[in-house]
Amino acid sequence: MTGPARGRMWADDTAEDGGFRPLHDHGGTPLGFARWYRRWLEQAEGQVSPGRSPQQTAPR
Repeated sequence: MTGPARGRMWADDTAEDGGFRPLHDHGGTPLGFARWYRRWLEQAEGQVSPGRSPQQTAPR
């Protein structure tokens, strides 16, 4: 994508007839890929096993 929105992350809500919308952090700042990915990764790690690192939950 080029133009003023280049580098921003967007949600695709077309399946729910919502269209596309830009993603923002809690403060309203548009999210770029790196910040979006870190936030997603932290949430995913928390869902694996709260309070434990992925290395502790992996089978040996």
